[in-house]
Amino acid sequence: MRRGPRTARNTRRALRALGAACSLALVFTTGAARATDPKIALRLESAPAESAAVTARVDANGTNQTSALLPEHPSTLWQTRITPPLVGELAVDADGRLLVAHASDRLTALDSAGHAVWSVRTGAELALGPLPVAGGRSLLVTRDAHVVRVSAGGVLEGRETLPWAAFEQSPLAIPTLDGGAIVAAGSTLARIGPRGAGGYEAHLPDPIRAVFEWQGATLAVGHAGTIFARKAAGDPVRFGSFQTPVRAVALVGQRLFALGRSELLTFDLVTKERRVAFGDPAADLRDLAALAAGRLRLVATGALLVDVDASGHELGRLRLPIAESGGELASIVTDRTGRTLLGTSGSMLLLLTPQGDSRALPDSSCIDPMRPTPVRDTRFVVACRSGLLRAFSDRAR
Repeated sequence: MRRGPRTARNTRRALRALGAACSLALVFTTGAARATDPKIALRLESAPAESAAVTARVDANGTNQTSALLPEHPSTLWQTRITPPLVGELAVDADGRLLVAHASDRLTALDSAGHAVWSVRTGAELALGPLPVAGGRSLLVTRDAHVVRVSAGGVLEGRETLPWAAFEQSPLAIPTLDGGAIVAAGSTLARIGPRGAGGYEAHLPDPIRAVFEWQGATLAVGHAGTIFARKAAGDPVRFGSFQTPVRAVALVGQRLFALGRSELLTFDLVTKERRVAFGDPAADLRDLAALAAGRLRLVATGALLVDVDASGHELGRLRLPIAESGGELASIVTDRTGRTLLGTSGSMLLLLTPQGDSRALPDSSCIDPMRPTPVRDTRFVVACRSGLLRAFSDRAR
């Protein structure tokens, strides 16, 4: 008979603990709810999109690094054509399907054999490529400043208005951990909530070069190098500065890396320390990509690659043979082993091994090339704006 009161007391304690936990959760999400939709009391985070290529800079942190392993000895797997023109860059959803924005207003998903799984029209001209988000969904941004949500099965789920009249140039966009996205154009950014939730907009004094999500906050880096932060509520605040105009920015761990004309700069988001990590007055730096163990690969004009460690110390440099004929590097994609795909201007795609050996890939040339798109381990797709797509893979795997 004694177990009855004891069980009742334990039940009451559990209920009180549950109530306290719920109250605490509501306290910590009140700001986010006010900043998005006052009718929403609690927003639960979803898993981010698990994809080998999410944005134009491959991942949400702008590192030009894919989560997939690039093939060691790629050869052509399949080839197909799709209605041109191709818009933005290709992306990949969590199931490994290739997402292609094309024909001005259409999104098509291709399977591992290059066959169309589904295709849907948005009814408006697209401003950039697809953005995979949580739940297998994709977001599309249109020229008339709307966001179109597409389900994993290719069904239009809704359309929302963005705080622009129209996009004259392609905006920036990255997915967020809650299943939404950050879109930026000019000096304005908009945070889009997950399906069923609102968002917010913010205006900055400097045109935006890059946007990131860090610890739940929205970070924006201006062309002039100023870093702004906007938390769940309130206005954006000046968080720090690179103190010079920047050309490309990436988030690696707790640090932002940015390129000046001839310098690699870092900004520690915890200590707010700005530092010049690498400099070469003779180098005209254009882009950067992450490697393993905090190392970076810098791209400079003249088909020059410079590898630096996490502190900015130079590890080595390589000038590719295409420089002899005036060729330049147009894009870079790396994996965690250091294997690298290099898009070139009017020439074949180059594959660079972790040991620094390079070779051109036959059947990969294109007069209007896009960034090579990793699809899954040992497979990537090369696409032309004119609608030609070729998949490459280690066939033996």
